[in-house]
Amino acid sequence: MHRGGAMRRIRIKDLKPGYMLALPINLPRTGVALLKEGVELTQRHIAYLRQYGLQEEFCFIFDGSEQRQPSLEDRVILQHFRADILRSIENMELQNTLVSTYIALEDLADRIKSNSALVLQPVQKVSEKLMRQVLEHNDVMLQLAALKAIHEYTFCHSVNVAIYVVSFGKFLGLREGTLQQLALAGLLHDLGKLSIPAEILDKPGRLTAEEFKQVKGHTYEGYRRLAEKTGVGNDVLQAVLMHHERFDGSGYLLGLQGQKIHPWARMLAIVDIYDALTSRRCYREAVLPHETVDYLMALSTQGALDFKMLSVYLRHMPVYPGGLKVTLSTGEKGAVVETTPGLPLRPVVEVSSLAGGKQPGKGAPAEPVSIKRKRVDLAANPTVFITSIDAR
Repeated sequence: MHRGGAMRRIRIKDLKPGYMLALPINLPRTGVALLKEGVELTQRHIAYLRQYGLQEEFCFIFDGSEQRQPSLEDRVILQHFRADILRSIENMELQNTLVSTYIALEDLADRIKSNSALVLQPVQKVSEKLMRQVLEHNDVMLQLAALKAIHEYTFCHSVNVAIYVVSFGKFLGLREGTLQQLALAGLLHDLGKLSIPAEILDKPGRLTAEEFKQVKGHTYEGYRRLAEKTGVGNDVLQAVLMHHERFDGSGYLLGLQGQKIHPWARMLAIVDIYDALTSRRCYREAVLPHETVDYLMALSTQGALDFKMLSVYLRHMPVYPGGLKVTLSTGEKGAVVETTPGLPLRPVVEVSSLAGGKQPGKGAPAEPVSIKRKRVDLAANPTVFITSIDAR
C-alpha cells in the first residue's frame, strides 16, 4: 500500500498486513506511542498491538487500492474533524452525535449564506442528543471541548459553548428540558456571525470602527433571524441577544446591567469567553485554561461578569477534566486522573514512560515492553504546572 490518498477509519482488530498507518497509534489513556505514522503493518506489528487489548479501538489507514464511496459521515470526519481526537472516542453514539451536530450547523450556515428560510429542526434534534451526551459522559465531552475537535473555529466554538453551558446548567441543578434549550442556545448563540465576512472575523489586526460595529451587530442579527422562526423559545432568543451584555453595563448591544440580563445570557457570557480564549486563532495562540480562569476572575472582580454564577462555574467545572492528556513543566507527559476538590487548577496527573524493548517502527519485534507510571499531585507540588494540553 502506498502513502497518500484518502484516509479511512478501521478497528484495530480488522487490520491486515500491508496496511499503512495514516496516523500514529497511541495508548488511549496515556498517549504512549506504540506505532508511528507511515508504518506498513506486518503480522508482528498486529501481534504487538494485540498485547495491549486494543482490538476494539479505531485507527486510521491510507485508503489505497480499495475503491469505495465514503459516506457523508466519513467525509465530514476526514475533512472537518481532527482525526487524532475522534480516533480516541470509543463511544460510537458520541462520535455520531458530534458529526450530526456539525452537519446540522453546516446546513444552517448554508441556508443563511444563500438567504434561504431557516430550518431549525435538525439543530433542535442534535441539541437534545448533545445534552444527553454531556449528562452521560461529562468528562469526555469536556475533554473534547478542551481539545477543539473541529477544524473550523465558528462551528467548534458553538459546539464547545453548548457543551460547557449544559455542564454549567447541570451544576446549577436545572431540569433536562431546560438543559436541552440551553444546548440549543449554545449552538445558536453566534448565528449572527455567519452574516459577517470572514476577513473581518479573522482579521489579525485592530478592527476599524465600522468593522467593530458589524461584529457587535451579530447578537441582534442572530436574534432577528431566530425571532422570524416560530417555535424558538423566548429564553433562547434572549440568551442569543444578550450574551455579550456585561454585568456592569459595559457590554453590547443594549448596555444592560445586573439582573436585567437574562440568566442564560450571563451563563453564556462566561463559557463564551472561556472557550474563545482557550482556542487558537489566526492572530494569537490559545491561552491555557488556568490562565483563562485568572482572566475570568479579574473580569468578575471588575464587575463585568456575574460573580455568583462564576463562583459556581469555577467551583464545579473541572478545568482539566479526567483523561485529558497534558505536558508538565518537567517535560513529562501524562493524563489527568483526578481533580482536587477546591483546587480545580491543580489536578493529579499520571505520567508514563516505556521501559524495556525497542521503540516500535518498521520491523519492530513483538517483544513485550513495560510501562512505568507515577502520579504527580500538582496540589502537593506547587512548582510543577501544566504547560500544554495534548491530543496524542
